[in-house]
Amino acid sequence: MADHLIRKGATYYYRRRVPADLIATYKRPEYVLSLRTKDRREAERLVRKVDVEVDELFERLRHPQPSDNTGVRMTPQYDPDTDTWSDKPADTTPQYDPLTGKWVAVRIPTAAEAEERARIQAECEEEAFRNSAQDDAEQEAWEAKQARKALKRERLLADVANIVRSVIGATLQHSPAAPPVNPHLTKPATKSTQPASAPEKRTLTPTGGKSMHAILRLWANEKKPVPRTVETAERALNRFRDLMGDIEVPAVTKAHIVDFKDKLVAEGHSANTVNKTLNYMSIMFNHAIGQAWIDTDPAKGVRIAIKKKPKGSGRVPFSEAALNGIFAHPIYTEGIRPELGAGEAAYWLPLLGLYTGARIEELCQLAPKDIKQERYRDSKGREQTAWVMHITGTGEGQGVKNTGSDRRIPIHAELQKLGFIKYAQGQQGNRIFPRLRADKAGYEAPRWSVWWHKEMRKAGAITGGNMVFHSLRHNFKDICRECGVSKELADAIQGHSEGDSSGDYGAALYPLAPMIQALRKYRVHGVNLPS
Repeated sequence: MADHLIRKGATYYYRRRVPADLIATYKRPEYVLSLRTKDRREAERLVRKVDVEVDELFERLRHPQPSDNTGVRMTPQYDPDTDTWSDKPADTTPQYDPLTGKWVAVRIPTAAEAEERARIQAECEEEAFRNSAQDDAEQEAWEAKQARKALKRERLLADVANIVRSVIGATLQHSPAAPPVNPHLTKPATKSTQPASAPEKRTLTPTGGKSMHAILRLWANEKKPVPRTVETAERALNRFRDLMGDIEVPAVTKAHIVDFKDKLVAEGHSANTVNKTLNYMSIMFNHAIGQAWIDTDPAKGVRIAIKKKPKGSGRVPFSEAALNGIFAHPIYTEGIRPELGAGEAAYWLPLLGLYTGARIEELCQLAPKDIKQERYRDSKGREQTAWVMHITGTGEGQGVKNTGSDRRIPIHAELQKLGFIKYAQGQQGNRIFPRLRADKAGYEAPRWSVWWHKEMRKAGAITGGNMVFHSLRHNFKDICRECGVSKELADAIQGHSEGDSSGDYGAALYPLAPMIQALRKYRVHGVNLPS
C-alpha cells in the first residue's frame, strides 16, 4: 500500500505526520483527509496528488504569503454539543483542502473539547460496531439458513445443467444426422496450428465480463435479498478484490481462496468475520455454477474452526435493580430532558425496548405513520381493533435486519396508559423522535445509545460492561418465558427468524390475535415504572 494511505472501514484516507516545526502553526500533529473513495486504485492515484499538494501546503506554512489567506471562506461550523451553528472568526483557522484547492475556515476546539469529542466519537464508533454485531448469533443463524437454501438451489441447478449438457452431448454424438468425419481431412496438430500451451492460454483469455461483482449483480437481481444482505455480500467481494486483485470467477482456484482466508486472518479479522466472508463467496460461486460459468465451488470446505462461546459471556439482561435505577432517573421522576438525549427519545426509547423487545435502530427509525390501528379477528371470530407498531424497511431512511424482522407489534397497554399513542400521533415529518441525529453511516441509534449508556452509568443505574440498551431484548425474552409466552410468539414479536422451513409458509405478517393475547400476559414485576 502507498505511503500515507490508510483505510477506515471501506473508505480510504490520506494520513501524514505534520513536521515538528509546523505543529504549532497547523495546530495538529497529523494531516488527515478522506479521499472519498472505496476503490484502492483510485485511492493510490489520489494519494500521489495529495502528497504533492500537502508538500506545497507545508511550504506555504513555513513561508506564508500575504495572499494565502485571501478568499478564505468563513464556513459556519455545527457544534453538536450545543446544537448550534457558529461562524465566529476568532474561533477559526484556515485549513487547505488539496482535493478542492481551497482554504476553508475551520473552528479550532479547545484541548478539553477536542479530547472530549475524540472520546465520544470513539465511543460512537464502538457502539455502532456493537449494534451491528450485537445480534450476531441470530444473524449468523439466519444467514446460514439462507446460505444453505441458496447452496442447495444452486447445486441442484448446476446438477441439472450438467445432466442437460451430458444428454445433449450424447445425442449429438450418436445422432444419425451428424455427418461422418473423414479422418483424412483432419490434420495432425502441429506447433503452427495448435500450440501446446492452448489449455493455459484459455485462462488468460477475456471471459466476457465474468467478474465477482458481475455474478453478485446477477444473484441480487434474481434472488432479490434484502439490501443489507447485498451490502454484506458486496463487502465480502470487495475484501477479496482488495487482497487478491481482480480475478474473474472462472479463474479463481481453491488455492486463491485459501490464500485469501490466510490474508484475512493476518489482517486481524475474527474467525466469525472470515467464515461469513467465505460463506458469501460460496453463495456467489454456486450461483456461477448455475450460470454455467464454473463447474465447482472453489470455496467449498475452506473455513476456520470456531470454539463455541460459553453461555452468558455476551450481553445479559438488566437486573431488577438496574431496571429500577433506569426508571428512577430524573428523566422519569423530574421530567428533565438532557440535550444529548434527543428530547422525548430519552423518555420513550427504554420503555419501548422493555415492552416490545425491538432493536434500538428499529425504534429510532419509527415514523408517525408506523403507529396505526388495525382490525383483526379474535379467537372467537369477532372483529376487533388494536394499536400496532410497524417495523419496516420501506420508509425513508428505514431498514430491517433481515426479512424476518419486517413485522408489526401490538402496542402494550402499559405504553398506551403512559401516553405513547398520543405522543406518536402528535409528531410530524418522517420520525417520531425527530431530534435524533444520524451518524456518518446514516444510523440514528449509535450516538444516542452511547449517550444513554454513559448517562445511566453516571447515575449508577448500570454497573456491568455487558449491560447495554440491547439488554432490554434479553429482558423481554426472559419476561416472556416467565409469563408463559411461547418461543414462537416471542420470536414473532421480536423479529427473530424461524429456524426451520415451516416459517416459509403462511402470510408474511404473523397474525395479530395470538400476539395481542401474549402481550396481555406480559407483566414486568418488581420494577417501579413511571406513572
